[in-house]
Amino acid sequence: MSETDIPQSTSFSVASTLRTLQINNSEYEVVEVMPNKRGKTSWIWKYGLKLSDTSSSGAQQKFRWMCRRCFEEGQHVTYASSTTSHAITHLRDDHKLDENGPISVASDIQSTSGDIALSSFDLDHFKDLLIRWIVIMHISFSQVENEVFRSLLLCLSAAIAPYLPTSGMTIRNWVMDDFKQRRKQIKKMLHLSKSLVHFSFDMWTSPNYMSMIAVIAHFASHTGEAKDCLLGLRRVQGSHSGENMAHSIINVIDEYELRGQLGYFVLDNVTSNDTCVREILAKLRPDLDPKKRRLRCFGHIVNLAAKAFLFGNDPEAFEAEMMVADVLQQEKKALAAWRKLGPIGKLHNVVTYIRKTPQRRERFLNLANDDLVPEARGKMVSIIVNIIGF
Repeated sequence: MSETDIPQSTSFSVASTLRTLQINNSEYEVVEVMPNKRGKTSWIWKYGLKLSDTSSSGAQQKFRWMCRRCFEEGQHVTYASSTTSHAITHLRDDHKLDENGPISVASDIQSTSGDIALSSFDLDHFKDLLIRWIVIMHISFSQVENEVFRSLLLCLSAAIAPYLPTSGMTIRNWVMDDFKQRRKQIKKMLHLSKSLVHFSFDMWTSPNYMSMIAVIAHFASHTGEAKDCLLGLRRVQGSHSGENMAHSIINVIDEYELRGQLGYFVLDNVTSNDTCVREILAKLRPDLDPKKRRLRCFGHIVNLAAKAFLFGNDPEAFEAEMMVADVLQQEKKALAAWRKLGPIGKLHNVVTYIRKTPQRRERFLNLANDDLVPEARGKMVSIIVNIIGF
């Protein structure tokens, strides 16, 4: 597959991005699905691609249905498109899909003698739903050990008891296995991209004072569909400089093996982003011009223009001044109050100062760690973490 820039339009059809596939020593082309004489198409095409056998033509032209989900996972599952029964069976049994979408778990449950029993149980589907609920709702892994939660599920059917995890570590392993599997799928999808892979990233400090950077990929899929995908959410140690950010982003790019597919970088207007792009391209693709590959975020430009209109030529300085004045006034009062308590108050103020920024926390922890003998290092670091609140 050759690399091409993303077309101007973000709306694509399969026919506009024909490409050749080799499956079992046969050559196929992805073609557009056309409605039948009644102007309708089967629901199976929502989840499949139509392949044309290049060795046949005219009245003898042969077509096959290929499962899109299996294809994105690196498998080639195809059936003759002259009948839909095989494709329907595959979607129902392997992917739990029907013409209305995902098959509800409730459809697998039937009532017998006043009790609820499972007529069939899909462990993979259960694991997927459970870890999605835990991750999306920020549920503690150990909650699966809670008797009330277990009783709620067992109330539906005692038959699911053997499938319920008994430890939070099991959930952790399920989540990590799912993460690794999805990362493989994303990696394959990126390598099948019909375009270069473009990037956007941004930094912020989390509520627990960790510097985090998110890296997003933008590309056209193998079917020509515009896609956005989170590639990484990494902690950044040290300052928020462009060189430091570049180190984290390069690791993400190399993890997905995208050096040969680097496109453009769409970022906010801060100068550290200019430095970051220069560092990335200098190390990964010195043949590319960082000035041409660094694009400005239009939303950020509009935001800056609106602030300038409302607050004058330097709205950020005005906002910072107001915020700093507010915070300083409150901090001075708090520090003065704590000082009155003597040594305990002074210790409190020192801890407050250290916790103020991620850089101070890291520096303090490194200093404490460096001065300790190996035997005491583990214990002391644990104590410091609990006191300082890392």
